Amino acid sequence: MNLNLVKSLTELVRTRDSRISTEVMETAEHGLILKLHRFQQCEGPLSFSPAFFMVLRMDGVDSLRLDTLTYSEEILESRRFLDPNNLLTGDITEHVVSELNRSFRLCSGVTEDKLSCADIDKLL
Repeated sequence: MNLNLVKSLTELVRTRDSRISTEVMETAEHGLILKLHRFQQCEGPLSFSPAFFMVLRMDGVDSLRLDTLTYSEEILESRRFLDPNNLLTGDITEHVVSELNRSFRLCSGVTEDKLSCADIDKLL
């Protein structure tokens, strides 16, 4: 992914939602990578990692791969977009903005008191 493509996508996404933060990284395997996450203001002086973030990278010569990962870098979803030079259609931008604004909550696990319960409705 070239720097102009990264700049264009960053501008399009940030125009749609100024709370989305971007970070550009470079790897030997994938070249430039764009990391995106939605900034959430926490009460007090502490700052936490986002519950999930997205990574956009080239996937071959003619497509982009957009991975959605948890804070512990587990892949939740992976999508492939053809024709990375045609960003003005908004497909990638729309997907990024809508995904980063969706309601998302990490599973907190099953508490010990619910383990003895055989009724599936009470577990959910």
